[in-house]
Amino acid sequence: GVNLTLRPTTVYFVDDPNRSAALMAADPRVALDLPGRILVYQDSDDDVGMAYNRAAYLDARFDLEEAEDGALEAYDDDLDDLVAAATGTGIDSRGSVAGVGEGDGIESVSSDNGFAATVSNLAAAINANTNLGLVDTVDFADRALRSGRALNPTTLFIFGNPSVGTRLMQSSQTAGIDLPQTMLVSQNDAGDVSVFYENPAFIADRHNID
Repeated sequence: GVNLTLRPTTVYFVDDPNRSAALMAADPRVALDLPGRILVYQDSDDDVGMAYNRAAYLDARFDLEEAEDGALEAYDDDLDDLVAAATGTGIDSRGSVAGVGEGDGIESVSSDNGFAATVSNLAAAINANTNLGLVDTVDFADRALRSGRALNPTTLFIFGNPSVGTRLMQSSQTAGIDLPQTMLVSQNDAGDVSVFYENPAFIADRHNID
């Protein structure tokens, strides 16, 4: 749609609201990497690969020590099963999380507004930017409630600039696992509202884009 070419590259968003809520209760920032994403891509040799973030990556990047027992393992099992079903083979390559530390690449801004106003303002700002397109929003608190769990207000915005995103994936198709861009609005127990997002430089460094 932006007059560029890209080898076949598709990302799927998959989620179990019960398990996601258990992780976000430990650290709401983990919602930046939720719902879980599975990337399917065809490389320059016409080989088809799949990539996704494993629980070890989430555990290294976020403070998940207090996560409900079994939540991280269940997250891994779900994605492993889906990838195995798609490829017809077992998981033979697990990426390293060496060098990944808590909070890496995550920017945080405290809001002077309440949760609803911050969400509304962010939606308006994205829609007003002609370079950006809003792909979707995810109301994690509502999804958690429907699965019988309580969760502080937590809304994720998924948006992007197709021209920029395509160029990143032209350089490294695995960047698709971190695209489109996400921005998270979260309210803590004290009622404080924060906006979190990934620094694009972190995405570029992670996928060796220079």
